[in-house]
Amino acid sequence: MGVCDCLMAAELLRPRHRYKDLGLQQLRTFCAVCERGGYAPAARALSLTTPAVWEQSKGLENFLGIKLFERQGNEVRPTPEGLRLLDIVRPILAQMDSIKEVLHLESGSLPVQLNVAVASHALMRVMSPGARDFLRNYSDIVLNTSVVEADKDRNAASAEGADITLALGTDESLTLDASTGELLGVMDFLLAAPAGHPLVDRDSLRLRDLAGAPLVLGATGTFSRRQVDKVLARKGFSDRVKLVAETDGDEATLSLVAAGVGVGIVVDTAEHVKQRGLGVRSLRRWFGVARIVGLWKHGGKMPPIHRYFVDTVRAALQAEK
Repeated sequence: MGVCDCLMAAELLRPRHRYKDLGLQQLRTFCAVCERGGYAPAARALSLTTPAVWEQSKGLENFLGIKLFERQGNEVRPTPEGLRLLDIVRPILAQMDSIKEVLHLESGSLPVQLNVAVASHALMRVMSPGARDFLRNYSDIVLNTSVVEADKDRNAASAEGADITLALGTDESLTLDASTGELLGVMDFLLAAPAGHPLVDRDSLRLRDLAGAPLVLGATGTFSRRQVDKVLARKGFSDRVKLVAETDGDEATLSLVAAGVGVGIVVDTAEHVKQRGLGVRSLRRWFGVARIVGLWKHGGKMPPIHRYFVDTVRAALQAEK
């Protein structure tokens, strides 16, 4: 047997470590398919071809020996085993993604900018004093903020592309842990109405009367609207609702209320509603409070500069009370 033959035989006899067949790209692809609901949407998000995404997904299934996806109508959804794998994989990828940034920041290097997504214009306003205090100490950092009107009350991750997301949630919709996010403060559900409106001035307000008033609400699916619909349905008042207008957010709701269209239910501060020349009344008795939370990638280690921003915003919110 020649030297080449001996080397080939040794290679064939060497133990195979199957874990080396599992790559980070497969795990990223798996997460993308779960989050996007299909191979083609995941391929577009990852700048890959659909066949490549499909092959990686099937390769992962073969490696693990379990079925990870099943088709539901036009979408591809994770099986129970797939959901369990998603819970395991997300923190691993978040830790991997944060390694370089965390090491740089812990060594004293500062980022050029900090990307912060905020769930509403009202939340942007209450965050602003904290942002001001942050920039007084880190004037060389550009604070890049954006309003994400789509509700971000899930606890799995921050908004895509954001270092930190300031979101709104209820006690029922948010379950936070140290790897997901932190509670920063609360805001009230408020009744906003023209000054002198009976629903604002009367001594006792009944939910029945509120449901029967001409209501201006956020569109279906917005944070405040979901809570309003849930509470009214629970109390049996859904059929009494007199909806006169829907908006894409609480700022638009306040504008219509100020124009005399109806009364609105918003998540805001009483001071801001009053500044609009409107009457205001807390609805905490029925709707509870909206929790302001800071969210980041599930499992990712929070860099020191991000921690400072979150703590500064929390301190500013507490000072506003």
